[in-house]
Amino acid sequence: MTGQVEAPGGAHVVVTLESIYAVVLETRDGIREVKGQTEDLSIVTGDHEKRIRKLEAKVYYTAGAAAALGGGLGVTVAKGLGIA
Repeated sequence: MTGQVEAPGGAHVVVTLESIYAVVLETRDGIREVKGQTEDLSIVTGDHEKRIRKLEAKVYYTAGAAAALGGGLGVTVAKGLGIA
């Protein structure tokens, strides 16, 4: 089955089922490739979230420890100076 189509500029183009099928196969292969790439991205994103959560936990722990030590040191210094 072929159909004659008038392209821009007045040129006549013959479109065959074979040419349409070739384009459909190219499109399918392209979609498969993109799908594979997006699946890889979801794995990377999941790992990234875990790393950020671990880093946040370390930051909060360090901040808490620094606050506790700073408060204790402040009280000790104040007592040593006779302020508290």
